[in-house]
Amino acid sequence: MPTSLELAISSVISSQKSLSVPNVLAAYLHTTGFLPEPDLTHCGGAVAHEALVAFEHALDKQPAPPRSRVHAAEIDDVRKRYWLSRLGNEAPNRCTCPSCGKTVAYARAQLEDQKEQEASGEKPKQKTRDGRKKKKRVVKRRTGSSDSSSSYNPYGASSSTSVL
Repeated sequence: MPTSLELAISSVISSQKSLSVPNVLAAYLHTTGFLPEPDLTHCGGAVAHEALVAFEHALDKQPAPPRSRVHAAEIDDVRKRYWLSRLGNEAPNRCTCPSCGKTVAYARAQLEDQKEQEASGEKPKQKTRDGRKKKKRVVKRRTGSSDSSSSYNPYGASSSTSVL
């Protein structure tokens, strides 16, 4: 059974459009039901974040070396072009969902900062403490009972009988 991405690629090929990322994305969103028509101009080019995440997951699910599927080479080509346009020259094959995307962006920014520091000859700044220390919280314990004159016997008579 063909996947939604394979159906999208076959619909792009059958409509004799170029196998570009926007065409495949529009066909995929139409196949999965995110768009009513296989055209991104219909929605003004705005695509829901969930739809993009679904497209990225579909790109990453496809088999890599064996190429046992029908459109595996086309999917591989679209995947490379998509990640190249999405993340720049360094195109890793991973998704940019909210949890992963922040990590990728942070790692790239951190690498760029390190490269700038190495180029300028500066040493990375270390965090210093200002000398204040957090106070430890100590649990207060009772030192004795409120009535220390009488001893307490849990198996003794009830207090109501002693009143009589």
